[in-house]
Amino acid sequence: MRAAAPPLAGSAPITSITERHARARFCERATDLQLEVSNVVGEVDRGSAHWEATYTFSGTGRRVHNVIEASFLFEGERFLHHTDAFDLYAWARQALGPKGVLLGWSPPVQRAIRSQAARGLEAFIRRQGLGATA
Repeated sequence: MRAAAPPLAGSAPITSITERHARARFCERATDLQLEVSNVVGEVDRGSAHWEATYTFSGTGRRVHNVIEASFLFEGERFLHHTDAFDLYAWARQALGPKGVLLGWSPPVQRAIRSQAARGLEAFIRRQGLGATA
């Protein structure tokens, strides 16, 4: 399932999100990405959704099922802010296997995960010509 992302900015446990990040985020290495979206709620200036992403993490070849609660702020027809909340330790246990189980809870390892994800996303954005680095 692929969808064009409207302009937005926000944050997630892995990386902060800018518009170009959001556009690239669903494309980066996720050739087998499956998305399930539910509990979509929208008001004039805000919204939320529950979504689940299942994919193979390219770094280890391990299957990941990530459960995410998203919240949005709108202005007119534009996204102003998007926040994805999920359990980074649960992600690390699935994506990294035994190393994630033993160390994925620790702040230094979570910082390393975020940093590596940001570098990978920036490299993908440069390769795809999706915009200059922030």
